[in-house]
Amino acid sequence: MTVPPEIAGACVFDPPRCATVGGAAFLQHVEGNVVWFNEWRDADQLTRRVLVECTSRQGIMVTDRPDDDVRLRQVAEEYFYEVMTDDVPQTLDQIVRTLRGRGVAAQRVGLSAGHCGCDLPSIPPPPSSCD
Repeated sequence: MTVPPEIAGACVFDPPRCATVGGAAFLQHVEGNVVWFNEWRDADQLTRRVLVECTSRQGIMVTDRPDDDVRLRQVAEEYFYEVMTDDVPQTLDQIVRTLRGRGVAAQRVGLSAGHCGCDLPSIPPPPSSCD
């Protein structure tokens, strides 16, 4: 969604979110059956970037560590976006190999049956707050 410049500075548009065990997941991007969300966990106060194919509930997770170079976070986000918008499909293993080749610690994960990450596209966003 493109926000007109005249209201972009006055409003905050939060993404759809859902509660997870000990935290919350926040929708970043959806493309078909693939969902990218960021998950915050209160216990360790770390953000996880998760790209999941929701039919199989298999995915990739990149966890931000406090001592990580900010550049690695950007590399992961830019590559997730590239994967989701590219016309050439990639396997999860190919994505993990590419991320690791770029210095990002990525791992394969399975999304548990009770996790709300794949439900995020159907959850309405919270109300916007405008000044």
